[in-house]
Amino acid sequence: MDTQEKTRLLQNWHDERNSAMIYQSLMDAEKDERIAEVYQRMIAVELRRADKWAGMLKEGLETMPDFLPAFRTRFLIQLSKWFGASAILPSVQAMEQNGSKSYSMQKDSKGLVREEQIHAF
Repeated sequence: MDTQEKTRLLQNWHDERNSAMIYQSLMDAEKDERIAEVYQRMIAVELRRADKWAGMLKEGLETMPDFLPAFRTRFLIQLSKWFGASAILPSVQAMEQNGSKSYSMQKDSKGLVREEQIHAF
């Protein structure tokens, strides 16, 4: 596995872990059990996808790096604590759309967007 491929897979893994962390924060703060359940499903989807990338990475890496959340993730979580989920949902939606577009151009990501739709709702 070349360096460019490792970088791509690490970025995908990191993106999924960041998304799961944001959804976890939203779920933890949600008072409506039905909405919290949707967040729980999204967390599960993001973690399954992160596991897929980690599995591919393990073929080319000796050890997986520790996950360190991105500044944007930490910032969005803090905003949601201060102002509620509605303050960050447009950013989360944009992140998901950008991620889906990025995945659509990657040959080994076929089915991931469809899997997300099936398992989340």
